[in-house]
Amino acid sequence: MSNVLILREPDKAAELKKRLLSLSHQVDVYSPIIIKALQPNKVPAITPDSIVVFISQNAVQNTPTDWFQELKKIDVTVIAVGPATKKALEAVGIKAKSPQASYDLKNPHSSEGVLQMKCWNKVTPDHVVIVRGLGGREHLKDALTSKGIGVEYLEVYERIQVSISPEVIQSVSIGLYQTVIAYSFEGLKVFTNSLHQSNIATNQLDLVVLGQSMANKAESLKFKSVIAAQDSSVDSFVTAVKSLI
Repeated sequence: MSNVLILREPDKAAELKKRLLSLSHQVDVYSPIIIKALQPNKVPAITPDSIVVFISQNAVQNTPTDWFQELKKIDVTVIAVGPATKKALEAVGIKAKSPQASYDLKNPHSSEGVLQMKCWNKVTPDHVVIVRGLGGREHLKDALTSKGIGVEYLEVYERIQVSISPEVIQSVSIGLYQTVIAYSFEGLKVFTNSLHQSNIATNQLDLVVLGQSMANKAESLKFKSVIAAQDSSVDSFVTAVKSLI
């Protein structure tokens, strides 16, 4: 079994780490990105006709608590991108719809998957709120505004890059790890940049990433192999790691 390095916040990586340990892998966790909560200057007003889209688990965990109460009171349609996001919403009492794995997409749990959901066919909302981190992709907003839908962002956190520790760099340099797992391309780039600055190549490492889109981008980073987990669930990442054996 391989030694695995998970590039993610320790609390969010805990379940995957536990599963991999049960399969006799050795697992370390290091986060090249810190999530810092933001206090929004303005919280968008919502109505029963609004649709609210939570982009990630971090978006849920950093949303002001009183806004969840507003969502429950008004009973708006809520969409979760990815199973972890949906699970986080359920934990705070919010029932959410989510893209289906049956969609004809390599990664249905994405903005592209959201756009294929049936809710857009039944009614064209006047107002959509996208809850996300500071910055990020504009694809979903651009697609919705092209349909004449008004879109607002509620940006509730920011990502802060953290230098990779000398201990992790040293462990990679001596070949301690065979597999790296990354959930974000931003975090992966922080990791690979740190390796390159220390003249350490990535071509002896297998890489498992979230979704085919990220896998395509990661091909340029010259890992030994790049495997895409279908979605953010633990099962998908375990399946991807098993495919390397």
